[in-house]
Amino acid sequence: MVNESRRTFEYKDEKSSKFWEVIQTDSTVTVRYGKTGTNGQSQEKLFGGTAEVSKNVAKLISEKTGKGYVEVGAALSTSEAAAVSSEEFARQKDQPVTKIQPQKASASRIIKPKSPAHDPGATSESLTALLGEDDVTNRLLAKHPRASTYLLEKLSHSIDKTTRQNVAANPNTPPEHLVRLGQQFPEEFLSNPALDLLLMVNPDLMEQVPEALLVRLLKQADCPGSLLTWAAGHQQAKVQLAVAMNAKAPEQATQKLLASQHQSVRETVKEPTGVDASDPHEDLQTSFEQAVKDRFKSMPIHELESAWIACDICLAQWPYLPLAFRLQQANEGTPDWLAVLDQLAKTTWTADAIQRLIGYDVIGRYIARHPNTPLAVREAVLEQLSKDPDVWERRFSAESHFTPVHVLEVLAKDKDSSVRSGVAANPSTPTSVMEELTKDKDDFVLLGIVRNPSISTDLKWALAQKKEHFLRSSIAENPVTPVDLLEVLAKDKNSEVRISVAKNSSTPASILEVMARDSNSDVCRSVLQQNLVPVIVLDALAKDKNSGVRSVVANHTATPGSILAALPNACTRTRRCGEEPDPVGHAQWAGSARTPQGRDGQAAHLAEQPRQ
Repeated sequence: MVNESRRTFEYKDEKSSKFWEVIQTDSTVTVRYGKTGTNGQSQEKLFGGTAEVSKNVAKLISEKTGKGYVEVGAALSTSEAAAVSSEEFARQKDQPVTKIQPQKASASRIIKPKSPAHDPGATSESLTALLGEDDVTNRLLAKHPRASTYLLEKLSHSIDKTTRQNVAANPNTPPEHLVRLGQQFPEEFLSNPALDLLLMVNPDLMEQVPEALLVRLLKQADCPGSLLTWAAGHQQAKVQLAVAMNAKAPEQATQKLLASQHQSVRETVKEPTGVDASDPHEDLQTSFEQAVKDRFKSMPIHELESAWIACDICLAQWPYLPLAFRLQQANEGTPDWLAVLDQLAKTTWTADAIQRLIGYDVIGRYIARHPNTPLAVREAVLEQLSKDPDVWERRFSAESHFTPVHVLEVLAKDKDSSVRSGVAANPSTPTSVMEELTKDKDDFVLLGIVRNPSISTDLKWALAQKKEHFLRSSIAENPVTPVDLLEVLAKDKNSEVRISVAKNSSTPASILEVMARDSNSDVCRSVLQQNLVPVIVLDALAKDKNSGVRSVVANHTATPGSILAALPNACTRTRRCGEEPDPVGHAQWAGSARTPQGRDGQAAHLAEQPRQ
């Protein structure tokens, strides 16, 4: 048995009389509305089940009663009527009607509205007088059927969201404020009974609605036909496309679209892309996006450029645009260039797509560096860049840690030395390739090998035999250089090499002790640049013939008091107060924390020394 329920509501004021009726038949909801005394218009919607239907009907009724509609009468559903037995019905029928005599109520029992805000018949003046009392009152005023345009204009600027929401749903709201609030409350805007009149009387006001919001409104299943018809004559193609993809677009709107100046719109209307208006479950959003995607594939590049400049298409449609167009936009450095590159990095890069990167240098480097780029794609892009005629692209590929070995092997033979140098310094370069590069005649290539963190010990020894002292110096300053090689380099004839050994934090005390006796004072000073200097080394340097070296010893924070006492006063005068070392007897390695008492005692000792 079909279960049907019908409820009718009326709205009356000084200017109009309207009805609104909702009929629930199983999983179908039919709504009729219009002026009282006419057949009005009707809309029908199918839902998935009775629970969803009941929830939707309750929401619709709540919205209408909130706007001032009053139920005309209540009727039992057919299932409820069937539940009443015939005997009970007969019994109720035979019962005499008891006339209830009205009682005279005392003045104290007469219930009056607390304020005009609760009185449907209140005057606009009395309502305006309540403006600003509190949020609760303002919300009632905002949806009152007798609220004046002045009152609604004031309430449209309320900081209370619900108040503004009620103003957006009130048919008395001035058009310019209704359009403005429609940006915040699109549902109330679409359901406002005054929308049809607004489109007829003052359609220019709709031009103030942002296009992004307008497109979103037009794709709604409950978008009024009057709005769809008006938007079909809009100048922008994306607005017209939104109308075209709405299954409920009226015939008048369709005729406007067929006469559109935009070819993409005309083709969409002539050849629908799968939107089934008879299917209530059709996802209009998906259908719209699919139509846009199909159209973009067939549009020439120059048309896409015009649409991009006019903001008819933007990053929201980026995945649907042809790859050639996306590469072109990413290469032109538009204001949203970084956002474009980021979107481009998310592309599904096929072998054919990677081939198209030739000539788009910046894009290739960006994709190769992007953290979300899959390794296989990254390697393929780097290989493509290694074949680029531009030396900077090949050098980028040579220096990347993700470049495949077979690509590095090819780049190691590149005619440009900067590319070979990049391969030499790349930690991913295998030892066999580095060994071949040791034969290179370019100094920067050899220096790249020396500075490579993956260089083998054998290669270090081999390069340490080279005549170029800067190679030996670079090996000497490397903290992972073997001790036996440091010992050899500490005796190098070139002072810069010895200085590098002296500064190396991995150089052991035994080598530093020997270097403390170096004939070159710069080497001795370099030994003192170590944070932790052995006491035996400090003692040796304190006896250096160079006064500058002795002065550095005096100012070193690790120098113990016994050594300071033996230094000439001319050296110790430069020592900063409060930074004296530990007394004699501290650990072999000086530089550990000292107590304030030890520092004060040493300062007193120095103060007693006679000045020269």
